[in-house]
Amino acid sequence: MRVLHFVIAGLLLFVFLRRDMQLVDLILDTNLIWAGALALFFIGLMIGRYSIKRKDNSDTFKLAGWGLFICLILGLVEYSTEWRQNNVLRQNQEVILSAAAFEPVIVHVIRAKDGLFRTKAKINGVATPAMLDTGATLVLLTYEAAEKAGLAVDDLKFDVPVVTASGPLRVAHVTLDTVRVGQIVLRDVEAAVSPKGQVHSNLLGTSFLSRLKSAEFTDARVILKKR
Repeated sequence: MRVLHFVIAGLLLFVFLRRDMQLVDLILDTNLIWAGALALFFIGLMIGRYSIKRKDNSDTFKLAGWGLFICLILGLVEYSTEWRQNNVLRQNQEVILSAAAFEPVIVHVIRAKDGLFRTKAKINGVATPAMLDTGATLVLLTYEAAEKAGLAVDDLKFDVPVVTASGPLRVAHVTLDTVRVGQIVLRDVEAAVSPKGQVHSNLLGTSFLSRLKSAEFTDARVILKKR
């Protein structure tokens, strides 16, 4: 009988002291169903122990105690498997969140010149001067800059009315493959092209700025950040 006691103790230690499972977690997380099963097990074990001391040595009570014990062990194994799956899921979520927290941020600083934030941009890989303008809804290119960037300007329809500092204007709506400022690169950027003969700066408006992580403006400089 002592051998059986050691076997029982060993099985309980195996379940409770596994690397991926702590006894405290089991006690705190076990629901009322398993608490009831545990109580029934101890009751059955006491009945079985009492029956062994009786002269008739009733097998009924012993089988009841051992049956409850086996049910409890199976329940603990099932609970341990579910706990391990949930724990792995939580660990994966933490890894994903940690990776997002350490995702690199690309920073580009533009210093003001005469109160304006002028920079060198690359439109579809072609270098062109441009200016940041928070008042412009779209990236606005001159006809010549659009032509250099490889846009089919002859097929454009200048039918979108806009209001500029110089007055009302009709522009053509386009989508730029890439807009690059420093190391910051955005793809599929909404933009507009002004008719031929219009003289103005190329503007990097909200369709560019709103897709950045942030754009921090001061009187002396602007800090552009992109994940």
